[in-house]
Amino acid sequence: VGLVAVDHNGWDLHAQMGFWNEGRMQTQINHLSTALTAFWADIEAKRDSVVVVCESEFGRRIVENNSQGTDHGDASVGLILGTSVNGGRSFGQ
Repeated sequence: VGLVAVDHNGWDLHAQMGFWNEGRMQTQINHLSTALTAFWADIEAKRDSVVVVCESEFGRRIVENNSQGTDHGDASVGLILGTSVNGGRSFGQ
């Protein structure tokens, strides 16, 4: 059993976050998606023994601030990737 942690900076989007199709948040999502896709392809033979967890170290509020970004809050999001994950569900309110 092993554990690897990778830090990907740039998610502190207090200002000019952008929209779903453009801007800083979209750039971050594209980087994460590209990295996860490449990693998953690279470990094809070992996928059954790997689980990837992506999470944020702090929460955000859902309401946009005056700078078109989001401030620190109580909510967060994460995702889990793996062949042993029983996915397709969301938890929370």
